[in-house]
Amino acid sequence: MTRTSGISPTREGLLPQGSPSQQQFHDDPQRSSSDSDRQLDEPAVHNHRSAPGFLQQAAQRWFGKYQSQETTHEKQKDAGRVKAVKKTGRRGCCSRFRVCFITSGVLLGLFLILSGSGVLWVYKSSPKDGQSPPWYPSPQGGGVKAWEESYEKAAVMVQKMSLVEKVNITSGTGWSQDLCVGNTGPASEVGFPALCLQDGPLGLRFNDHATAFPAGITVGATWNKDLMYQKGKAHGTQAKLKGINILLGPSMGPLGRMPAGGRNWEGFGSDPVLQGIAASQEIKGIQDAGVIATAKHLVANEQEHFRQSFEWGLPNAMSSNLDDRTLHELYLWPFAESIRAGVASVMCSYQLLNNSYACGNSKLLNGILKDELGFQGFTQSDWLAQRSGVASALAGLDMTMPGDGLIWQDGNSLFGPRLTEAVLNGSLPVARLNDMVTRVVAAWYQLKQDNQTQWPPPPPEGTGGPNFSSFTDDKIGLIHPGSDDKTKAEVNKFVDVQGKGNSNGKLAKQIASEGTVLVKNDDGILPLSKKGPSKRRDAGTKYKVGIFGEDAGPGRGPNVCPDRSCNQGTLGSGWGSGAAEFPYLVPPLEALESAFDSDSVEITSLLSNEIPVKQTPSLLDHQDICIAFINSDAGEGFEAWNGIRADRNDLFAQKGGDQLVQRVARECGRGKSPTVVVVHAVGPVVLERWIDLPGVKAVLLANLPGQESGNALAHVLFGDVDASGRLPYTIGKSLTDYGPGGQIMYYPNGVVPQQDFTDRLYIDYRHYDKEDITPRYEFGFGLSYTTFEFSNVTVVEKKPKSALPAARPDAHLMPPTYSTETPDPSTALFPHGFRKLRKRIYPYIESTSDIRTGKYPYPEGYDQVQPPSPAGGAEGGNPDLYTPHVTISIDLKNTGTRRGKQVVQVYISFPEGIIDPSTGDSIDFPVRQLRGFEKVELEAGKSQSVRIELTRKDFSYWSRGLGNWVMPTEGTFKISVGASSRDLPVSATLHYCIENRNTSSVNFTFDMGRIGDGDIHAAFVEFRAKESDKCLSAQCIYCQSVRAKNTSRQRSHLLECPAYLNAMKEHNPDNPILHEAVNGSPAQHTPAKTPKKRDVDTMINGFQASAPQTFPIPKPNLERDFQMSVQLNPKISVGPGIWGQRNWVSFISGHWNGRWGKGTVVPGGQDSQLIAPDLSTHIDANYLLQTHDHPPAFIAVKMDGWRVGPRDILEKLEDPTQIDDVDPKSYSFRVYVHMETGDARYLHLNTGMWIGSGVRRGTEGT
Repeated sequence: MTRTSGISPTREGLLPQGSPSQQQFHDDPQRSSSDSDRQLDEPAVHNHRSAPGFLQQAAQRWFGKYQSQETTHEKQKDAGRVKAVKKTGRRGCCSRFRVCFITSGVLLGLFLILSGSGVLWVYKSSPKDGQSPPWYPSPQGGGVKAWEESYEKAAVMVQKMSLVEKVNITSGTGWSQDLCVGNTGPASEVGFPALCLQDGPLGLRFNDHATAFPAGITVGATWNKDLMYQKGKAHGTQAKLKGINILLGPSMGPLGRMPAGGRNWEGFGSDPVLQGIAASQEIKGIQDAGVIATAKHLVANEQEHFRQSFEWGLPNAMSSNLDDRTLHELYLWPFAESIRAGVASVMCSYQLLNNSYACGNSKLLNGILKDELGFQGFTQSDWLAQRSGVASALAGLDMTMPGDGLIWQDGNSLFGPRLTEAVLNGSLPVARLNDMVTRVVAAWYQLKQDNQTQWPPPPPEGTGGPNFSSFTDDKIGLIHPGSDDKTKAEVNKFVDVQGKGNSNGKLAKQIASEGTVLVKNDDGILPLSKKGPSKRRDAGTKYKVGIFGEDAGPGRGPNVCPDRSCNQGTLGSGWGSGAAEFPYLVPPLEALESAFDSDSVEITSLLSNEIPVKQTPSLLDHQDICIAFINSDAGEGFEAWNGIRADRNDLFAQKGGDQLVQRVARECGRGKSPTVVVVHAVGPVVLERWIDLPGVKAVLLANLPGQESGNALAHVLFGDVDASGRLPYTIGKSLTDYGPGGQIMYYPNGVVPQQDFTDRLYIDYRHYDKEDITPRYEFGFGLSYTTFEFSNVTVVEKKPKSALPAARPDAHLMPPTYSTETPDPSTALFPHGFRKLRKRIYPYIESTSDIRTGKYPYPEGYDQVQPPSPAGGAEGGNPDLYTPHVTISIDLKNTGTRRGKQVVQVYISFPEGIIDPSTGDSIDFPVRQLRGFEKVELEAGKSQSVRIELTRKDFSYWSRGLGNWVMPTEGTFKISVGASSRDLPVSATLHYCIENRNTSSVNFTFDMGRIGDGDIHAAFVEFRAKESDKCLSAQCIYCQSVRAKNTSRQRSHLLECPAYLNAMKEHNPDNPILHEAVNGSPAQHTPAKTPKKRDVDTMINGFQASAPQTFPIPKPNLERDFQMSVQLNPKISVGPGIWGQRNWVSFISGHWNGRWGKGTVVPGGQDSQLIAPDLSTHIDANYLLQTHDHPPAFIAVKMDGWRVGPRDILEKLEDPTQIDDVDPKSYSFRVYVHMETGDARYLHLNTGMWIGSGVRRGTEGT
């Protein structure tokens, strides 16, 4: 969140344009970490994006002046303060920056320049229109079973509420009007309390005696689902004990498209699956503690520059422009997982999405979030991200935060009394307000916050509510600090919520330890010995350790700068609203001094990044080992430090860190002693300036470790725990290697900056794979102190493949219904004698004379009712998307000498040549995509089988034409398993040729490959259905073009098909149903030794008779209705007829099974093939099934099919001299299958149309 903003239009909003009272510029024309870095290897990368000349020049001119003055100010501020910042300074622009006059002057200067240039239109310009389609009305909550009881209770309460009570619940009271960063008003008459909303993802912002956990990026680096949950549970428990109802986290946006993004550290890594799993685990933990979690920031808020109106001097925020597929497969994926986990609140982001503000984007909030993803909780704005009133409510915004309007702390809310007026004058439907408040109340019930034992009411009714103040550290303070009310009370009770025996601190240390990534360990230099090498102890001399770098020390204290907005001392957190107050911060030097044995180890330290020349010999020459500490910081856009405007200017270490490492590595022990480098950073750091120096033997990327920084690092350095962190992002060799999409837009390219996500799906490792760029360290990489071996991967399909998920399930519950009668305006008036506090947001109106009804200009598309998304139907989307389809098993063995942890990572590669059936688009896919992982701990020499399930969604892509997830049903999926995105030693493939689902008679097309006398196409067919509709889908697993070179060996058979064998083994290896041929076994055969003799057996079977063999057919189950395997004889030409040439083949033997029974296929059936003059080939196949009942039933099967394709292709298929040149994908078959019986036991078969393919043998039949 931020604290300043201005006026701006919205595409779907209706507010007039105006001018701000405060504006700020935040930019810097010199995009480097420090002066010394400007002469070094890599120049800063800028994205000018064809900015208009006047705007570009003005930005450079004025941004540069402002930068130099603020940097001077920051240095003076830092130099003069050594104690923690008081929370009383956390109010507005001036208290944060103390440069309001400078800012205003800069803005005025730019304004005059623009005015003089005749371009005052800049501040009256609006975003482009029509790029984000409308979606109305806002879906009502309450249709999901898991929320049924909560919505029932909410309906009873909301029914009793007055209009002003409803508005009070959906509107914030204004910044600093109460004790939390966000506060709603109560509905006292019905017993609903005011709610406290508090940051943030890392810990409890503006709090005392609470844990500063490792940042999200560190949690992601653990790849440990259990720790993710535990962190959420501890975080939620602390929030509850502080009286916080709604915790503003976790963060899953930004995703990390740009490695220099200022807030990437709040999330879990640059992959949607890693982000989604981590976020959902934290949400489960937070909400299991009874606190409402908030999934934020929805969506595509990938950089801080220009994220918000007027924060960067422009009247509008930037627009993130991305296509539907990119949105769903990347940026929306973690939010879908969060909603599936039951998250009760979602925060919309500042910037525009496809030129419509995210908090007023009806397609995003109504169409995607509430309809498609089935979100049942309430949406809230980021702080001042709401840019319209009625329009944003209609678009799906349920709660505004912190309540102020378009300008920070203006007391002029876009909801509050305006929402009341909108209901009274008819512009906002009563039903929409009812849904808004019902969603908030239902979330409160869902988390059981109505339990007054666990959540006592606030004073005067009880002792509950927040027991801290965000705005003062004093025990006694103002209860409404942002108003003119001078009433004081005990606002800080200093409740210690860190757990018994600081149990949460111990958890924080474990997370930080497992989130530390060892990327280099030459000569096995790590882990270190606390006593030093034994040979030195035996010699009686102390082992000399040199520790260098400002990042190793305490600096001026961890809380010296507001919201951690400066880089000094050891780096434990980024800055901004996602940061928290440190109860303590253990610097690495302190932990290492405590861990090393002082009797045998001598430590020398220099807590500076500059080593004085005169002290070099004593500092470096005599060290046996050196440890250098460097860092790289960033944060949220409302703060800046040392020329870094939130987003980093580059990916190098800051404050001369690279030069420090270079010098230490070259001079430690006169160049003979090893150097260990420790990096604390908000994200990827380019290491190229020193990574290959001979002296650099080990590198640890410790991310942002939180309060237990030093202790956690010592645990890893000394091997108390294994080095088990893995990279949640790619470490590139340069910033440019991340591609054009990975670059921050540092200067605006228009009045409304446009950032086009043209990189689409290809961010981070996906980009590196696509462009075949070698990173320094790939996504998922990390070393261990032991070694592991992957082997024996098996893939078992649990469900058949079908292109589309099951139909969206019908809603079994109806949302609550209320009276839609407009209340009497007099009921909304301020009560007589009511004392109004300055700038506080109230739901009351001043006068009924202001209420005038009329025709409200609703947004375009408001009257067009949208159909429900086929991808919806439950929390997170269509429940069939999350049905497990594949189980992957992999054997993991610890082949080293000590206990350790390994992350088993599963990646999939999609088939090539996929065409979207709805658009005809060619669908491209990343080379590989993470789809699952498990962290496993093993003792030395031990093995474990690891199982990971993948769902339908994991194998699907988003189709913009269908508006649904589509699973490719042809081609080969590759499933790769290993230790990183580029270390995948074992793999398996899944091959599919056809599958189709429907609810009525349909036809479908499948490729049969080359067809000819020398070919045999063995196919295994499964007809599948839901229990309710018998069977209307099919799957075909087949081997194409199994050929032999002469007539005696030209016949192959089913059990020589690896795909068939694998399918049988994986489906049901112990199936008792056996198939046995009449004239010999298709299971094994001995080719005829004298191919010249064409006896009858050879003609019929293609092999000589042998002892009967068997092979298994899977058992029937509720989803497999029918399958059949048959053996056919060669084709025999019947001769020409009136319609064309006719051939036929005879059926020899076969077995079948289905959901309703099993049995044999009766010999004597016949396939008839007609080659018609128009070159389409018609197939008639008739079979008779005999069941194993007593007495048996008989079922007639009739198959109709056509071979279709271009005329020249079909002609070649009939020409033996050209058949070998035919592309197997250039023609296809369309097939219908009918079943009929007179047996009463199977009459239900007569009502179905069965679709699929049987065994295909040359051109001889189907």
